[in-house]
Amino acid sequence: MQVTLTGGTGFLGLRLVPELVNRNCSVTLLSRRGSTGSIDRISRALGRLGETPDFIRKIRRRADGLAIDIARPLFGLPDYRVEKLVRRTDMFLHSAGIIDLDTGTRAMRPVNVNGPRSFLDIAAGSPRRAPFCHVNTAFVAGARRSGTVAEADPIDTYGFEDEYERSRCDAESLLRQWSRKNGMPAPVMRPSALATDRPRSSRRTPFRPSARCCVRRRSKEESPDSPFRRARDRSSTCRDRPTRD
Repeated sequence: MQVTLTGGTGFLGLRLVPELVNRNCSVTLLSRRGSTGSIDRISRALGRLGETPDFIRKIRRRADGLAIDIARPLFGLPDYRVEKLVRRTDMFLHSAGIIDLDTGTRAMRPVNVNGPRSFLDIAAGSPRRAPFCHVNTAFVAGARRSGTVAEADPIDTYGFEDEYERSRCDAESLLRQWSRKNGMPAPVMRPSALATDRPRSSRRTPFRPSARCCVRRRSKEESPDSPFRRARDRSSTCRDRPTRD
């Protein structure tokens, strides 16, 4: 199976890529233009995480990279590149996005909303009607504080705590519309806290402010008794959301 993946160098992506390769998948990694090659970045990160040189070489054989601009229509790819990509893809997997709560609307929406829209536009041309899998977040339910949010429920009824939640909700709405229009499968995964038993891939503290690791901060005006989500062990490696590629 050939999988086309965004966010492959993020916290979740670094776990997805080895798992896909272990299942004998080949992976095309879509990564930001101007950054270090995604294959090299993943190889270095997996080496720090304890993967063997033999397995890293296997990943390098089964994976290839393609530079994109996630905020542009069709990721800024020319038509012939898009056609080649969709013809070889058996599954599209979108795991990229901005997760910093301090990022403003102007910077967040091009990535978190326009990015999925462009990827969906690319996937719509799949001659084999490849499924589109979208990694979203449990916080897509916004300001709702109680009850169970079913998959079929409207998720924008209660408003949102921040632009991150709103952007993720809007992206999921696009996905549903795309699936109905094209009659193609589009499963959504909504993780809450993401944790690993592997060592951290850098020496930086797991409580990096940019990622809000282990803590899901609410609005500044919220009362002191409002719910927070924390890891019990400060030494654990934890993310409440997949990181941006």
